[in-house]
Amino acid sequence: MQYNAYFEINGGESQGFGLKSPTKYNEEKTFESAESDAYFEAMYQARLISEDAFSNPDTNKTVVTLLELYGPKGKIELGDRKVVVECSQAEHLLNCHFSKEEYYRIMNCTKEAKKIKDENKNFKTLESFLKK
Repeated sequence: MQYNAYFEINGGESQGFGLKSPTKYNEEKTFESAESDAYFEAMYQARLISEDAFSNPDTNKTVVTLLELYGPKGKIELGDRKVVVECSQAEHLLNCHFSKEEYYRIMNCTKEAKKIKDENKNFKTLESFLKK
């Protein structure tokens, strides 16, 4: 099914000469997804935008916020699920791109790790969970 996501990007823009100035702008992405994966796909699209956009020189990061998500049945209510993706200056320099499958795996592990952490106060780090 086809989905449209509308994002706000807080990043930077450049007129050349290696100089950047802060800017905010909106961007629309259209993608195909199964209904059950539309939210994760929107998160993945936000991550791609954050990796490709210039960082804000005042904050040294790019922040992408999902404003609205529309599917075949109209607007999808996000409720308290808010997508905000940040890409730091270091991440821009390293240019760490994940495949969609890797990104989904990371997000699912993070959700599971948070659940375990909430249930077990002795839980130390996400890394120790991923090593299991």
